[in-house]
Amino acid sequence: MSRSEALRFLNLAHFFDHFFLLIFPTAALAIAPSWDMGYADVLVLGTPMYVMFALGTLPAGWLGDTMDRMMLIAVFFLGCGGSSLWIAMSDGPLAMAFGLASLGLFAAIYHPVGLAHITHIGLRTGRALAVNGVFGNMGLAGAAAVTGVLASFLGWKWAFVLPGTLSVLIGLLLLKRNGGTPDAARPAVHANSGAALKCDRGTQVTVFGIVCVTALFGGLIFNAVTISLPKFFDERLVGAGDDLAWIGASAGLVFA
Repeated sequence: MSRSEALRFLNLAHFFDHFFLLIFPTAALAIAPSWDMGYADVLVLGTPMYVMFALGTLPAGWLGDTMDRMMLIAVFFLGCGGSSLWIAMSDGPLAMAFGLASLGLFAAIYHPVGLAHITHIGLRTGRALAVNGVFGNMGLAGAAAVTGVLASFLGWKWAFVLPGTLSVLIGLLLLKRNGGTPDAARPAVHANSGAALKCDRGTQVTVFGIVCVTALFGGLIFNAVTISLPKFFDERLVGAGDDLAWIGASAGLVFA
C-alpha cells in the first residue's frame, strides 16, 4: 500500500472515530421517547462507551507497536461498524449499553495507532497531521447533523445502521488493499540528525504532570460540551420543537 493511500484510510478513520462517538448524544433525544425513558436515563447508557474509549487506548497502543498498524485500522473500521449495527438492533438498555461499550473499545484503536502510523510514514508530517485533524473535526460536525437528519426522517436506528454499514465496507476494502504487506507504506528509517534532549528526573515529572492535568481538564470540558450540546439546543433553541434535523444541524454548525 502506498503512503498516500494509507493516509487516505487514516483520514477516513479519524473522521469515523469522532463521528461514531457523537452519534449517541443526539440519537438519545429520539431513543428516550421511543423507549419511554428519561433523557438522563438513556444518556447514562453511554457511560461504558466513554470508559472503554479511555481504557482501550493502552492495549491499542501496545498492539500498535507489535502488529501491522493498517491491519489494526481495518479492525477499527470493522469493529466500530459491527458495534454500530449491534446498537441499531438493540431492543433494550442492557443490549445497547453492551453495544456502546464495544463501540468505545474499538474506537479507542485509532488515536494511538493511527497517529503513530502517520508520524512513522510521514514526509511533511506536520501537514499530514493537520489534514488528519481536519477530518476528525469534520466527524465531530457531521455526527450531530447527520444523526439529527436520519433520526428525524428514518428513525434513530438508521443513524447507526448507515454509518455502521459504510464503516464495515471500508474495513473490508482496507483488508483487501493492505494485502498482507505491512511495511509497504513505510519509508526508510533515517538517522536522527539532532542530539537527544536531556533533562533531569524532576523536570520529566513536572512536564508529565502538566500534560496529564491539561489533558484531564481539557478532556472533561470537551466531552461535557460535545455530549450536552444537542440536549441544550433541544431545550433552548426557539422554534425547534422536536425537530431533530434542526437541532442536529445547529449542533453540527457549532462543532464545525
